[in-house]
Amino acid sequence: MKIVSSSNDQKVKEWEFNIERNELRKKGDMFTSVADVGDIAVIRNGDTLGEEMPKVLVVGNGMEVFTVAG
Repeated sequence: MKIVSSSNDQKVKEWEFNIERNELRKKGDMFTSVADVGDIAVIRNGDTLGEEMPKVLVVGNGMEVFTVAG
């Protein structure tokens, strides 16, 4: 399972949670120019192999889109 979080220092972090091992690992850490992040949404172009990677829309005082790492 992948989780995306944001904080007031304008960082967007991607996490991976392994249910079987009960383990949480940080997979990515990016700066966003969006101030006062209020919402994060996942944008998918398809659920089958070969489709584009999911993207994350960060919304606040502006908007920005990130590609989720594989």
